[in-house]
Amino acid sequence: MALRIETFDNLRGGNTLYKALTHPHAAAPGRALVAALAARPPTAIVDPLGAAEGFAEIFGGAAVEIADIYVQDIARLGRKVLGRCAMPVDRLTESGARSVLVAAFDAERLIEQLQPYLPAGAEILSLDAMRIPAERLTNRRTYLDPLNFATNFALFRDTGALHTRLVTANYWAGYGSTEAACWLTLFDGDGAVIAEWNEPARPGISELTIDSRLVRKKFKLGDFAGQLFIHVIGAAGHDVVKYALDT
Repeated sequence: MALRIETFDNLRGGNTLYKALTHPHAAAPGRALVAALAARPPTAIVDPLGAAEGFAEIFGGAAVEIADIYVQDIARLGRKVLGRCAMPVDRLTESGARSVLVAAFDAERLIEQLQPYLPAGAEILSLDAMRIPAERLTNRRTYLDPLNFATNFALFRDTGALHTRLVTANYWAGYGSTEAACWLTLFDGDGAVIAEWNEPARPGISELTIDSRLVRKKFKLGDFAGQLFIHVIGAAGHDVVKYALDT
């Protein structure tokens, strides 16, 4: 079944919100955020930039009792969001909500603006609860900067007879990057993390190779066949992660 969230278009490329919501290291915090909302019903959702449906599509919302949906953009008033007609944000105080989800990253300033409208005693949460660590960001000021999510997956395996060699390049150096590195997470066939490490790129435009035999030896692993998640820190120019794979 298709996800009701835009993942890519030919003009803008990858949807950074989608990449942020589906980042493997945002999965556990995302589930925890849903659980926190479910524990304090009902929940009012403030959806300033249209992220609420994408969040619900990825993490599900059946356990969350929604009071209503609130927006700031008058062009969105009355439109359906999560099956409810969007209401003006100044009606938020009437919601009776015990929790409020601000469906946005970098939400601190927006939460300050909402103070006059927040229901008394409500717990205020935002998508910032599921941010990846700051040290993994290229641009710490703007979370949804595409350069913060220069990512890709690769088939990665090592058995008695089969090995994988992934080769990429620090082409970001050609755009001015001086400290590019790969944050690598290896998942087994069941989706469990079996290794995680950083692989710094050499200065300048240079090759970067990841060999499954060396990874297996470094982390004392047995046979594995899974996925290698590649997250480039320090990207510049663009967020596309290309590689060649020999397996």
